[in-house]
Amino acid sequence: MTIETNANITSAVRKSWNPEGLEESVNFTASITSITSESPAIIGINKTEISVKNIEVRVREDVEKDISITVTRIPEEPPEDIPNITGIVYQYMEIEHENLGNEEIENASIVFEVRKIWVTGNSINKSDIYLARYTDKWDKLPTEFLNETGNVYYYRAATPGLSMFAIFSEKIMVSMNVECVPLDVKCEENAVFECSLEGLWQPKKICSYACRDGECIQEDEPAPETGGKTVLNPWEAYNLVMLFVAVIIVVSLLGAYLKFRHKRVMAELPGV
Repeated sequence: MTIETNANITSAVRKSWNPEGLEESVNFTASITSITSESPAIIGINKTEISVKNIEVRVREDVEKDISITVTRIPEEPPEDIPNITGIVYQYMEIEHENLGNEEIENASIVFEVRKIWVTGNSINKSDIYLARYTDKWDKLPTEFLNETGNVYYYRAATPGLSMFAIFSEKIMVSMNVECVPLDVKCEENAVFECSLEGLWQPKKICSYACRDGECIQEDEPAPETGGKTVLNPWEAYNLVMLFVAVIIVVSLLGAYLKFRHKRVMAELPGV
């Protein structure tokens, strides 16, 4: 579905999702020797920290010069001179274009991904995710849902130029029923969730191995202190119960068989 609107978005303080705990920007740079007006420049981005995966740039006239395109993931908020965008922000990024002016660009398309855990954790519909561009204000761009894999949704947005961008949803978190105490943390599968200031659980970080007590742990970390007692995880407890049930069934069947054999032998004895 393609969104044809180009509505203006006002500013509000809202940090982007930062599950990796990045403190510094991450960037990817591609070099282009020339672009023709008949064929777009196609740039693939293979940085896992950057949600933009593909950029296609079309120019008004042939460009015969060395061009550099740099995509920078901004960890939480844009620079101080750029306001935050209203809504729930997935990621801020800046696309710089050295030796290529916006006046030379006919249009561009940007393919980006959004992790499903962020969508479900914020109770967002996958059709309510957009790309916005900042010039002197935030403008929501025409954005379409492309497809999905097991953990990710893919989108494509059209833009008339390259500058600062935000992947976001216009949904505003307003709730009279709080779910948790702000800043509390918990584990859910292999992800850390943090309670927002609105009192709602939101995904904070995805753990590479496992999550315990609201923190990511590594494979070689020691087990928690249990006071000398053995603590089973739910899967181990389930397996133990099922083993116990299986043993009871086998013993019951064996007892019934032996009882049956005893009766049969006694019946075959003469005078019994």
